[in-house]
Amino acid sequence: VSAPPYHPVVPANPADADAIVACWWTLMAVHGPIDGRMYETVPDAQRVYREHVRRQIDASKGVVLVAPTPDEQGIKGYLLGGLGQRSKVYAVREVGMIFDVAVHPDHRRQGVGEALVQAALRRFRLRGLSDVQVTWSPENRLAHGFWQKMRFAPLLIEAYRKL
Repeated sequence: VSAPPYHPVVPANPADADAIVACWWTLMAVHGPIDGRMYETVPDAQRVYREHVRRQIDASKGVVLVAPTPDEQGIKGYLLGGLGQRSKVYAVREVGMIFDVAVHPDHRRQGVGEALVQAALRRFRLRGLSDVQVTWSPENRLAHGFWQKMRFAPLLIEAYRKL
């Protein structure tokens, strides 16, 4: 069995924001057909997301990672996460949270997403965390298989109802 390809993962910097937004937009293209109502974006969604990414890069609790292309002129993918607080009634109060993982279509199924998640898990462990939360759409079969491969198991089901 050969070793998986090596994909360097580094903390994102503000200059990566445009590439992250472009990669996120490919993720939104996947989610739109799943539920157009819940994933419908506002007209300036890319600008809003860019500002969100920049805030997370600067936040002490933010975890924003990129897998740069070999020429370092772009990114293969990114991960956006942070620290989350649970209610004081629970013994496990602080958890790592992975909000988005997106890999450019040209680099999918090459281990980039796995490298991003493993790097985030290392960062969460270094912060003393014992648990990490992620959400994905059950209709996104690629994501479902990926998160199972990464040994995440469903715990709660989030449901929506139109009023």
